[in-house]
Formats: sequence, structure tokens, C-alpha cells
Amino acid sequence: MKTLLSTIFTILFLVSCQDTANVTDSLVNPKDNSISKDPELHYNIILPPKAPEWQDSIFTVSKEINGNLGGFIYLNKYYIAANGDSVVINARLLIPTFAFQGTETITIRVDDKYASLHFTPSMAFAKNLKLYNSFSAIDLNGFEKKSLDFVYITDDGSIELLKKKSIQIFPKWGLIQVNSVELPHFSRFGWVRMHVSGN
Repeated sequence: MKTLLSTIFTILFLVSCQDTANVTDSLVNPKDNSISKDPELHYNIILPPKAPEWQDSIFTVSKEINGNLGGFIYLNKYYIAANGDSVVINARLLIPTFAFQGTETITIRVDDKYASLHFTPSMAFAKNLKLYNSFSAIDLNGFEKKSLDFVYITDDGSIELLKKKSIQIFPKWGLIQVNSVELPHFSRFGWVRMHVSGN
């Protein structure tokens, strides 16, 4: 059953869905990349707590990449939450040719508490990298679809908007997915709930 759920979410992640009722407006060009430092404007999306037997699980993947040649890294992990749900996490990072010079061992680590990813080593790129990411079994009760975004999260908790192709939300499965989001550097990137005017 766990393998079946993982396969289902992987297929949803890798294949573009045509259910436009569950797709937010494209966010290709955010109005600006200014950093929001007001904690009242957003907060991090919390992952479902792990079941006791999964408490010590760390989800990470590393791969050596030659920046002149480019390449890709896949992360496909899951854990069982305290409520019995299977939380599936997918990430696909595409590195274009000449994004950086030399060879680096690139690591993607899933945050222990929030729906976010940590990328190392710390570096900036000559060409933006592209990331596809999804988390399932997220509690989306009371969330407006347009309030969710995938952003750069600084060390002090402020955020910066990123260029992306689209965001897809599937409340039935608690699935949040971002497509072709551009990463100009490595740091922490993840899901936040933004303040929506009128709320």
C-alpha cells in the first residue's frame, strides 16, 4: 500500500495534471523579488509529525555534478505520519550546462519540521537551476489556494519570491506542487502561506 501511494504521488508529480480547478494562476513573473520581513505576512507550512518509529529519519540525497556539463538530481522519499498518513516528498533538480564551474557534490535535504528543502553547498549560479517539488498529506484545511507559494526563506525567516511556471494544489490528497521554479543560488527554499488581502 505504501509503495502504491508513493507511485501515485510520483506519477502526479512527474505528469502535468489537466485539472485546472486545482491549479493556481501561473506565477512566472512575480511583481518584485523584494524580501518580506513581516512575520504577519506569511508562515512556514508545517509537515505532519512523524510516527514514533520514523522520528530519527533524515531524508537527503547527494550527487556529484560537473557544472560545465549540467545534470539532474532526484529525491523521492516518504514517511508515515503520527496519524497514519503516508507523507510523500518529491524533488527534481535540473542543472543546466555552464551553471557553475568545476565539480561539486550537491546535497538536497528535507527539513525536519517544515515543507522546505535545504540545498548545499552555498553557491550562486551563472544560469538559474530549475526545481520541481511536491509534498503530500499536508493539512490544507482553511487554506486558500492563492495564499500558498514556494519561496526562498532566509536565515532570519524572511522570504523572497521566485520565478516559477506554476503551482498546483490538490486538497483531497493534501498535495502541493511547484513546477519549474528557478533557483539563482543554494539555500533554503520552501512552502509558505502568504497573507491574502481581505482576510
